[in-house]
Amino acid sequence: MTLQPGVLIIAGAVAFALMVLPLGLPLWGRLLLIATMPAWLGPVVIRFRQRQPRSAEFALTPLDGSGSPVEVNSSFDGTQKALTSQGFVEVGRLRQTNGDRALGGFVQLLEHPETYAVCSRLIIADSASHNIRADVLVFVTDRTIGPLTVTSNSQTITPLPRNPRLDTLWYPDVRDPTRLSALHDARVSKPAPGTPRRTTVANDPVDYQRRLETAAKEHMVKSGYWWLDESDRVYHPTWKGAILMTLRSLPPWRQLVRWQRVR
Repeated sequence: MTLQPGVLIIAGAVAFALMVLPLGLPLWGRLLLIATMPAWLGPVVIRFRQRQPRSAEFALTPLDGSGSPVEVNSSFDGTQKALTSQGFVEVGRLRQTNGDRALGGFVQLLEHPETYAVCSRLIIADSASHNIRADVLVFVTDRTIGPLTVTSNSQTITPLPRNPRLDTLWYPDVRDPTRLSALHDARVSKPAPGTPRRTTVANDPVDYQRRLETAAKEHMVKSGYWWLDESDRVYHPTWKGAILMTLRSLPPWRQLVRWQRVR
C-alpha cells in the first residue's frame, strides 16, 4: 500500500493523539495501537478517501509521440521496435483524460494479425516531473470459449480477489517484451477449450481499452469490494472491501500472494 502525504499526516495525528490524550490506557496499550495502526486505521482511510471514476476515458495520441511525455514515448518506441520483429502491429497510443491530476495514464496497444494476441503497455507517469511511476506489460488472447488468457509482468500485488473471467499468470521479473510474448504464446498453444479469436482493438482502440476498464470495475462491484455512487458517478470502497484490501496489502497475506505468484 502506497503511503500518500495526506495519509501520513492522518497517521501522525492519530499517533500523537494516542500518546497524549487521557484515554485511560497503559503505555503498552498505546504502543500496541500505534504498532497495529495500519490494520485498523487503513480500512477507515481507504473507505473514506479512495474513489474511482465510473468509467475511464481515453483519447488517441499520435503514434509519433507528440501527445505524450518523452519518457513514456521512449518506452513505447522500445516496445514497438521489439514486438514488430515478432509480427505485432501497433494500433494505437492512448492517454487517460479523467484520471488523477497528479498522475498521467498512458496505454500502448499492439496486435498480432495471425495469433490475435493483443499487447498492452500501461504506464503511469508523474504529471509534473514525467517520471514513470508504474510500467506494466500485458498480453491478452481472447478465446471462443472460456476466460481470457492473460500474461503480465506486473510487479504490483493487487488487493482484489482473482477475476474468474481472466486466466492470468504473472512474470514480474520478465521485462523483455519478446520474452514475455514467448511465454504467452506457449500458454496459448497448450490444449484448451475453444480457439483464439480476433478482438476489436484495431477497429477502435479507445473502445477496446474502455471495455477492459469497465470489465475490471464490474469485477470490483461483483466481489463486494466497491459500490457505484450513481449521483457522483464514482466508485467507493465498501467496508468489506476496505478491510480486505488493507489485509491483502499487509503481512502475511501480501507475502503469501507473492509466494503463490513465484510458485
